[in-house]
Amino acid sequence: MVEVLGLDQASLWQSVLDESDAYDFYHLPGYHALEEKNSSAKSKLFIYRNGSAMAAFPLIISPLEELGNPGLPPGGWCDATSVYGYPGPICNVKARTQDGFFSQFGQEIVKAFKQMKIVAAFSRLNPVLDNDALLKSIGETVYLGPTVSIDLSKSLLEQSSMFRKDHKDGIRKARSLGMKVYHDTSWEHFEDFLRLYEDTMKRVNAEKQYFFTRDYFWRLREVMGSHIHLFVAEYDGKMVGGSIFIQTGSIVQYHLSASDLSFKRASGSKLILDEARSWAKESGGKFLHLGGGVGAQEDNLFLFKSGFSSLRHQFVVWRLIVEQGIYESLVEHHRHMLGNNDHPQNIKDFFPLYRAPIELPSHELKEKEKDNSVFFFKTNNVSKKKVLIIGAGGHARVVADAILSRYHVGEKYEIVGFLDDDERLQDQVRRGMLILGRISDIDKFEHDAIVIGIGDNLVRQNIYLELKKRGEKIITVVHPRATIALDVEIGEGSVFFAGVVVNSGTRIGSNVIVNTAATVDHDSVIGSHTHICPGVHLGGGVTVGEGAFIGIGSSVIHNKTIGNWAIIGGGAAVIRDVAAFSKVVGVPARPI
Repeated sequence: MVEVLGLDQASLWQSVLDESDAYDFYHLPGYHALEEKNSSAKSKLFIYRNGSAMAAFPLIISPLEELGNPGLPPGGWCDATSVYGYPGPICNVKARTQDGFFSQFGQEIVKAFKQMKIVAAFSRLNPVLDNDALLKSIGETVYLGPTVSIDLSKSLLEQSSMFRKDHKDGIRKARSLGMKVYHDTSWEHFEDFLRLYEDTMKRVNAEKQYFFTRDYFWRLREVMGSHIHLFVAEYDGKMVGGSIFIQTGSIVQYHLSASDLSFKRASGSKLILDEARSWAKESGGKFLHLGGGVGAQEDNLFLFKSGFSSLRHQFVVWRLIVEQGIYESLVEHHRHMLGNNDHPQNIKDFFPLYRAPIELPSHELKEKEKDNSVFFFKTNNVSKKKVLIIGAGGHARVVADAILSRYHVGEKYEIVGFLDDDERLQDQVRRGMLILGRISDIDKFEHDAIVIGIGDNLVRQNIYLELKKRGEKIITVVHPRATIALDVEIGEGSVFFAGVVVNSGTRIGSNVIVNTAATVDHDSVIGSHTHICPGVHLGGGVTVGEGAFIGIGSSVIHNKTIGNWAIIGGGAAVIRDVAAFSKVVGVPARPI
């Protein structure tokens, strides 16, 4: 039989957690109290025992009457979800060794759900605790993406040996500039952190759920007590970065972070993580869990985190339909609310489907993606956006490969085809896709976005400017094997191919090509409409003017300037500034 505790039994709740072999702060009654505030939902801890074996599962129970769905029969029906973050079930050691216990746990949980009239249940699971095995016998588990941890059981030297080169360089530079990081045990800079966090979220256009109120932060600090820690980075007497870490036993979570963009060249976030790992190890931690990308995607945030460690976990979610008939009735009446139409593709993957938002604009749909009051789960199987590629030569085929290899910033694109003004190419096929017509035929083909697949800088610039006049959306494409530092600024319509490395502090304009295996070191500035050819290496602090062409295999030493529309010949070694509209070749490069 399953025992159920509420937050009015917080001490018993905590004693159950202490009985488990491991838990995280997402399981704590205080953290659940944060989620429960100002809501009709109630937090519950479901506990099952068989002899000395024990498993427990915290969930938030929400009444379904508030939905106003006519498919709901009377009788106090509800559904269940988890707090935001990485919760899921926990257990003790005996539960892991007792034959058949996990299956018994699943059966008893379903019985308890039926008794409480729970129609459907959803939970995010904890990647570090790897607790999906407890739910294998019931419902469905779905893998969303990887997360990153630093293995604190290794020595500090072993840990740092796993750092990516640009992270090592950034940390060394921050220290050489005099940046200091310290554990703010007195919370002296808490208000400064709150202001910096809000500024950071505005700067990165974060979704609504990441704009936590000041009250939330103060309550988080209060309920987490000794579990929560603030680390601060200072440069030239000013706070330029801060991070909140929360430790529960052997797990230290990198919870929230903020940085001052005007000091980004000093790599405050990298230095904070480098210092915090030492503290976390000394505090008895085994894992410093950095998490994953936004929405579990392998995006720039994930790339930043992955530069600290090769250790990966799986982020998994779980979902269960308990009362199939009622669930189907709710979904059917939800469909009727759409005007007897089928559910649109962009909400078919939500769970539970009857909580999916109805007729929300796309920007509001994104804002509510993780709002538990609207719905609980959406898989990564979002509808694809249709993209046209301008150009149909060899460069356009490489662009197509980058699109097919990776859906940039979590969006999925279907390539409609190619448009090219070369009459000889019409009706030919590139990578299984048709060359549909001339560029002037763009309005004939339904599309959501454009990618320019033309290598010539002047032609590409003219097309870009014309498309902008038409109001077209020109997307940036990043191949999955390109590595771009988290703080790099990128203009619209640029493309990055396999093997590219762009390091911290760099700014890249619009409509830029950074071609295969090219590297751009720290604090460089790349003007719009430039082409950085395959195998090019730019040192730190290099400035490349608008429309410049940097030929294949060439190199530019640090702090040099390449003028607007200059041409660097293939294999050249640039050791001096290059004037605008000039052409240089050779080793060392000389004008011709």
